Amino acid sequence: MDIVFWPHIRNKKVASYRLRCLQIVETLQKRGLSAGFYHTRVQPKVLVLSKRYDARTLKTAISLRSKYGAKLVLDICDNHFYYDNNSNIWSDRAGLLRDAILAVDVVICSSEALANIVLQEISIKAIEVKVIGDSTELPFEPDFFTKISHPYCELELYFYKKKLRSLHIQKGRKLIWFGNHGGNNAAGGMEDILLIKDQLLAHHNFSPISLTIVSNSKSKYKDIAKQLSVPSIYVDWNYYTFSRVMFNNDIAIIPISVNPFTICKTNNRLATAIVHNLQVVATSIPSYEAFRDDVVLDDWLDGMESFMLNQENRDQGIKECKLILEQNFSLSKVVDSWQECLLAISKN
Repeated sequence: MDIVFWPHIRNKKVASYRLRCLQIVETLQKRGLSAGFYHTRVQPKVLVLSKRYDARTLKTAISLRSKYGAKLVLDICDNHFYYDNNSNIWSDRAGLLRDAILAVDVVICSSEALANIVLQEISIKAIEVKVIGDSTELPFEPDFFTKISHPYCELELYFYKKKLRSLHIQKGRKLIWFGNHGGNNAAGGMEDILLIKDQLLAHHNFSPISLTIVSNSKSKYKDIAKQLSVPSIYVDWNYYTFSRVMFNNDIAIIPISVNPFTICKTNNRLATAIVHNLQVVATSIPSYEAFRDDVVLDDWLDGMESFMLNQENRDQGIKECKLILEQNFSLSKVVDSWQECLLAISKN
């Protein structure tokens, strides 16, 4: 096998696996390339370690290079050099990441900001770093048979839509936040909503708003909801209902605790909102700059209100953002970048 991906986890629920591994492998295979996943009998020309850099994996990868001349590639999408606690776990993880970067032939980063961090951290050796962003993941609309095979999901969606309708919120004022509830190495996650709790209250006092929160911790939501003064609804993230929950809202809010971890994030959350026809109000990070003219960044009062009040503004901004995504971050464009990069590595 020519191109082999070895992900840190094989679970479709994990976005990094879907976007930076599974979709890439499947599309390369459709294009007729010899690509697949790691197994013990594999003899790769190029081995891609997808967010996988533990000592045991690295030892195996180096062995494959020694036996078969495999080129080693490390793909990372988070700044795991950064951690804001004193845990030895994260300190050790940063050390493992550094060792892996020094050992592989090429590092692929998901954003320019992350690539710059890698180059700053690894200054003792000249390393080759390339940037390939995330592809835009399109909405998932289940067919009839999929729906009837997941009745509990459909029931949850029914009650969510019923509760949202009961709030009688005007068009343009239904907000949604979605994402992981939080991590252990850096500030962020659901608690970021509290960064704008005063602004949300100001909007609600002007005219009622709703806030849907799609995440993976109802207990965390309950803690957050106690500190908010606006109507909110929690929905567990579920692949089968996520897109339909998104389509029932108007604006996605993406407040961010800015730190060396979050500034390295891709445009994935913004892109996910846009393809679900949601306008975006967000804290600015480098990967959002390309969309600055068509979304609202850092203006949680007047800018956000302008979107709430003007459907035409929302629609035009979404249209322009979709053009940017199609031109730069479609699955085809992203796989083009992977294909060009990996084939070049295999020939060196």
